[in-house]
Amino acid sequence: MNDGTTTDGPQIRFIRDALNREFSGLIDLSDYGTRPEAHREQAFLSRALAARTARLLADVDSAEAADCVIDGFNDRGIDAIAFSRETPEIWLVQAKWSDRGRARLATADILKLIDGLNRLTERRYDEFNQRFERLSEQVEKVFFSPYCKIHLVVAVAGDGHLAPDVASLLDNAMSSYNHVAKVVDARVLGIADFHSAILSDTSPPPIDLSLTFTGGFHLASMPHVSYTGMASAVEPANWHERFGPRLYEHNIRRYLGPTSVNHAISTTLVDDPQSFGYLNNGITVLCDSVRASPLISTRRPALLTLHNARVVNGAQTIASIAHVHQNAPDAVALASVLVRVICVSDADEGLATRITAAGHAQNRVDSRDFIALDSQQALIRADFLVSLGKDYVYRRGALAPVDDAGCTVVEAATALACADPDPDLVARLRGDSSSLWDPGPDGGYARLFEPRPTAREIWQAVQLVRKVNESLHAMVSCLDGRAAAISDRGSLLIAHLVFRAFDTQGTEEPGADWEARLDSVPELTRRLLSYLVSVVHAEFGRHTLLNSVFANPQRCRHLAAVVLGFLRTGQAPVPDAGYSASRRLRRPNSVRLLVDHARIADGTQVVYRPGRAEESALGSWLNADPRRFLATWVNDPKRPLVWAADGKQYSPSGLVLLIWKRAEWQGAPPSVAGARHWLIPGEGTLDQLAHELFEVSQASEGPESLETDDRDER
Repeated sequence: MNDGTTTDGPQIRFIRDALNREFSGLIDLSDYGTRPEAHREQAFLSRALAARTARLLADVDSAEAADCVIDGFNDRGIDAIAFSRETPEIWLVQAKWSDRGRARLATADILKLIDGLNRLTERRYDEFNQRFERLSEQVEKVFFSPYCKIHLVVAVAGDGHLAPDVASLLDNAMSSYNHVAKVVDARVLGIADFHSAILSDTSPPPIDLSLTFTGGFHLASMPHVSYTGMASAVEPANWHERFGPRLYEHNIRRYLGPTSVNHAISTTLVDDPQSFGYLNNGITVLCDSVRASPLISTRRPALLTLHNARVVNGAQTIASIAHVHQNAPDAVALASVLVRVICVSDADEGLATRITAAGHAQNRVDSRDFIALDSQQALIRADFLVSLGKDYVYRRGALAPVDDAGCTVVEAATALACADPDPDLVARLRGDSSSLWDPGPDGGYARLFEPRPTAREIWQAVQLVRKVNESLHAMVSCLDGRAAAISDRGSLLIAHLVFRAFDTQGTEEPGADWEARLDSVPELTRRLLSYLVSVVHAEFGRHTLLNSVFANPQRCRHLAAVVLGFLRTGQAPVPDAGYSASRRLRRPNSVRLLVDHARIADGTQVVYRPGRAEESALGSWLNADPRRFLATWVNDPKRPLVWAADGKQYSPSGLVLLIWKRAEWQGAPPSVAGARHWLIPGEGTLDQLAHELFEVSQASEGPESLETDDRDER
């Protein structure tokens, strides 16, 4: 094996993780029983690559592919032999692995493969190893056929380019067999091929939809074939029932719940179903091809079958129709909806993206929503699934993963912002969360996701920020008012400081003792918070509004430099002597403040965060159904939370009290400040977000301390 050009590190790690997940326990390593672990690992990866090649080319499952591997002593240059289920075809695979993605075949390697081919065609089966014996009958059957096809496959964890002398030897071997008929061909697979194949495994299977235009349709053939017409609203309701969230995989976002627009869609459908088709913007479906029958006339009904259909506009319409259909099917049966079908293959990604982006005008679209069109996010999702076995949600409205099941793009972006060497990102985030999604060259999104971070990088950043927040939450009861406020308002900067002080060297490698390193985070967080409190007191005084400190990039850079200086030298700053309370100012109800300022977008996932006493009393009941932790935000000043467990709307306090009641908590308090119990991952509790808004709005009013009025309507 010769080294070639170095390829993309994340790609080779992605492939390695996929091979480990798919073939662990399936590959025979009995001949490596006494070898060092490093040798066993390399043998496993090389054999797993051969097995993955067999699965890719011969359409066998993982266990069957592992059985195709004959690599070992006397394999005669053939690492795997795979067969077609239907035709007399055989694949002879030679695989080479490289942790650096630089595997290439040397002359000796290709000569061994050709020698193995010659021995097989000469039926010298006894010269192969015992692993070959179980395959010999199938080999004989294929070679006995007059229509036999032999495929030589070179599978390398490298760029897939053959040196000229190696390619020449391979060509000569094929020529010697093909002088009468084309019997032997050759193929080289490299990193790009395996990366693409593994990605395709993580993609949902294509959807075929049936659609009937009840009153005729318009057909356009240039520049793309498209059909436009009215269909019964029952059809998209059936789509939703059959395919669920898969239907909207290519849409900017999933169903957002009972937003004001979606409520209007449902109301119109119930109250005036016969006018629905004229009052709704309709549905846009992209597909690879359309089969229409009969197509006698565009003025007559036609049944269309849409192959590889993707709903790119109209998710809210379809889901709203489906929800009404459950309760008022007769109304839906009377309604029609406008449907536009455009034949655009997945290969024409640019046009599909433009169509998707241009069509979203019914519900308000935030800059956060458009990242769903970025192909890099789909690659990150696949990386999470393959490398970590975890979920990564990047479309608004989709169910957020709970705890160790994964994370959302919002939590990921927040963690990556904290991990950035420059604290200006966390300052910008504290001032305006939408700064994360600015796609410009200097915007937050480009800095965080270009080049694309690996799933392991993102997940470790998320874990670290979660650990910091848990540590701050555990300390809050021991802090005085000002220190608690700095802990709250400065949490992003504190997480940034922990990243700067934390040893992350080598943590990307599999097997790194990451969990053990996280155990040091609580103490590190405590020290950094102590330094930060003292420095803020010394630099900005007792009465500065903290949001004006932690949302300012220059001030955050200064604070970070000073605090890290104290940490490096071990010199503790002199703490401020304290401060006295000023006149108290009542803050408006959190929910009303958040709704009035449109601080939270409709469809945002909100998570119930129980306190210690609650967790002890309710933990088993909550964990029995993860939906009990989750709610969706809608901008309703009275009942903004749609509980995932029953789909009904509640106030924050009302839902907490209901959870306590359903869990039969005998020692539950009679009242609760609910906004402090509901958390938007990566941003803070409803109470904290409202506090931030109020601080900004009161910036010119002086140094009053705050008292919260969080008695929401239940």
